[in-house]
Amino acid sequence: MTTEPKAPARAAWVPHTHDFSGVLPVAQHEVVDLLLSTEAGSGNPFDIEIRVTLVGPEGAMLTVPAFWDPHRGHVVRVSAPRPGSWRLTVTHAPDELELRGRYMVLDAGPAKAGVTAPLMIDPERPQHFLRADGTRVFVRGYEVNWLLMVDQHDPTLARVIDFLDTIEPVGFNMVTVNAYARSFRRHVPEDLEKDPRWVLPSLAPWIGGNEAPDYEQLDPDFFAHMDDAIALLQQRGLIVHLMIHVYNKDVNWPELGSADDDRYWRHIVARYQAFGNILWDTGKESYHQSSDYIWTRVGLIRRYDGYRRLVTAHDVNPPDGHGWGLQYKEPVKEYLDNIVDVTSDQVLLDIYGDALRHTTRFSKPYINVEFGYESGVDDLPSDAEDHDQPWEEVTRRHWQVVMGGGYPNYYYRNTAWSLFLPRPIPPGYATMKVLAEFWDSTQYWLMTPASHLLGTEATDVYARAHEGAEYVVYSQSGAGFSLEVEVPRPTRATWLDPYTGRTEPAGDVSSGIHQFDPPWPGSAAVLHIRTA
Repeated sequence: MTTEPKAPARAAWVPHTHDFSGVLPVAQHEVVDLLLSTEAGSGNPFDIEIRVTLVGPEGAMLTVPAFWDPHRGHVVRVSAPRPGSWRLTVTHAPDELELRGRYMVLDAGPAKAGVTAPLMIDPERPQHFLRADGTRVFVRGYEVNWLLMVDQHDPTLARVIDFLDTIEPVGFNMVTVNAYARSFRRHVPEDLEKDPRWVLPSLAPWIGGNEAPDYEQLDPDFFAHMDDAIALLQQRGLIVHLMIHVYNKDVNWPELGSADDDRYWRHIVARYQAFGNILWDTGKESYHQSSDYIWTRVGLIRRYDGYRRLVTAHDVNPPDGHGWGLQYKEPVKEYLDNIVDVTSDQVLLDIYGDALRHTTRFSKPYINVEFGYESGVDDLPSDAEDHDQPWEEVTRRHWQVVMGGGYPNYYYRNTAWSLFLPRPIPPGYATMKVLAEFWDSTQYWLMTPASHLLGTEATDVYARAHEGAEYVVYSQSGAGFSLEVEVPRPTRATWLDPYTGRTEPAGDVSSGIHQFDPPWPGSAAVLHIRTA
């Protein structure tokens, strides 16, 4: 193999490429590409293993793999986890490339203003997330499976940016995406794929595309576009929940567990681990595969990701009580939830109870990735007909997830799959903004599910509390309820309408058991009590 001509011009937010030499000034968390060699070496350069070790302040050390980019050569992509001087040394490489022992220095200054620190887990309250700089993040996902395939031939990413401009003001801070998805012909007629409202990517991870892939040759143009999109999402402060595999989107994957399969996985991990906004996922609906396969994918990520980004395995078993996917169920798969950092399932029944079980059973965050699908403003083919709920019902389900201690992931029928039609704006965005602004105003990380504080007559009513300090009660039907409160002094209570955001005073409360009757009979209401 030989190095191809110079790569095409790149967007301004994409990592810059520098020679692996000298001293390079960078900012903390800034992602940079370092060119190790333009020589391909013997054999398939995609299979050549080159490792670079970073040693930084106070003994901090990590080792990351390089990747082959035919447009440039062997590249290692890095970011400095903290300010200070970082010595980078090539610690493993084939002798013929004469790279071993070469070194350079990253001189990392403070993070730039507005740069979002990497996602991690709160060590004191492991059901919740933190940023590496200690700031809180209440994760609110948005499933948009084809986002990384939109604008494959538009370097300005105009449609992607327009979409982000619509969801960020709502309060969504994570996009749940497939690394690659082809089409969804189970639900979208093939003749509609010519319509630009449906995304049919012409580029695939492999030379030859999805129809005639050469699995030994990864397509540099596909990954250059993916670089653009993920770098843009990091610049915008959005978490990328990256589902590396998907099994029902017409993808012609290499044989699972083969050398061709591992090559794709290694490249993904090597290429994107430096981005602090990455949340790895073994696959959309991982239950399609055996426990052994899912286990090896988690192991592969752990082996090659020097930054130790968070890992999840979406839905290792089909959920109980749903009546589908029974052929994939394996009891042993349940152990996989114990080895990932974040648990994530798709549960459409007993949504509150499911979130409660996850957050009490596991000392880790829980995301219900799929529990409702807001109807499209324009009624167009996208997915199964029963994956269609009014915005009010989707809102109710979001509150159930959160009241159980979990984190929600939103679906809109006109953007979740290959149909990409984010405008007109769906009405549910307004209620998602109410939810986001409310929970961001609370100390949610201190509040745990607290049904024991509710009167036994309460039905369809859910509570979370930091007893003695803050209480949130969600009455889904608007029914009245009694609540046991302990506060150091009389404290003001407030009603919130989760559909409109309007508020009304609920009076002052003192310690004791109180009866509360929502001001909007027959409609959902949220009671909030906070002492400070």
